[in-house]
Amino acid sequence: KEWITINLIMDKVRAKEFSFNIYTDENPEQIGFYCLDADYLQPFNKEQYADPGMLLDDYYSGADNKNKINQRVASLIKSMNTKIDRDRKKVEKQRNELLNAEDREKYKIYGELIIANLHKAPENHKLTVVNYYDPEQREITIPLDPKLNLSQNSQKFFKRYNKLKKAEEELQKLIEISLNEIQYLENILYSIEACEDIDDLEDIYNELISEGMMKKKSKVKKTKEYKPEFTTFISSGGHEILVGRNNLQNDVLTFKTGKKDDYWFHAKNIPGSHVLIRTEGDELKDDEYVEAARIAAYYSKGRNAGSVEIDYTKKANLKKPPNSKPGFVIYDTNYSMLVEPNITGIKIKQ
Repeated sequence: KEWITINLIMDKVRAKEFSFNIYTDENPEQIGFYCLDADYLQPFNKEQYADPGMLLDDYYSGADNKNKINQRVASLIKSMNTKIDRDRKKVEKQRNELLNAEDREKYKIYGELIIANLHKAPENHKLTVVNYYDPEQREITIPLDPKLNLSQNSQKFFKRYNKLKKAEEELQKLIEISLNEIQYLENILYSIEACEDIDDLEDIYNELISEGMMKKKSKVKKTKEYKPEFTTFISSGGHEILVGRNNLQNDVLTFKTGKKDDYWFHAKNIPGSHVLIRTEGDELKDDEYVEAARIAAYYSKGRNAGSVEIDYTKKANLKKPPNSKPGFVIYDTNYSMLVEPNITGIKIKQ
């Protein structure tokens, strides 16, 4: 087979059948450029040039841009990983504090047992009494503050109990906030890793600036309403399937582009793109749901997994809580399916 390919190339050279092409894969990533029509590079896409000089300019300009993107992506990934590690340590500390707060019941028991035994005299700054809260009624020794009388000691224990109770409620809220922050940062990290071009990267920078996670390097002029160009596929039934490539795009796709009868897809419990299939009022075929789910799996953190669970529901069932992070939605009515993260055979709109 290799000799056949070499002979074909030599035949084209002898016949001076030159054709200047840049070849790209489906992402699209540049594979290389050739001065011949390299049929053996199928099924890669090709862009043909009449002028080899223009081809070289475009190819190396694209490579240079790719290098710049890679450098900025690496810097952002490092920054996001640092923030995620910091928040995980914060959650660990908060959970340890929560365990201490959950130990508060003993202070309430100390206070109540002291009140029930005010007639008893303490020994060596301790009070040994029967623990009425113990099913076996065993004795318990309560440490006392020698500067306080029994009544004051009981009040001190009650205050500690109430303080820890309040701390537990506050810590539970803080842990939830921290976990949501980690989830958000992991979504950002996925978007960074999935960047396809400089525009995607700029979207992420703008989002981080708006969230106060990065400083503006210079004064930014006000631009028109944000209207991203979504990656678009065509289902086997002829319906558009749109993909948001970052949180800003996801918000616009889901809440400004989608109509109430469109179907929304997202990888379950992992970072990924919002995917929307436009129904145009039609009844979708079963295959179309699977195609949209496969796209959602492919454009998710689970791309390299054997299968990914996908949630899907009508756009009308989605809600965005006030003041929530970009890309965040909630829903309580949905279907799920397990699919392979594979977009082979699904037509991409040119």
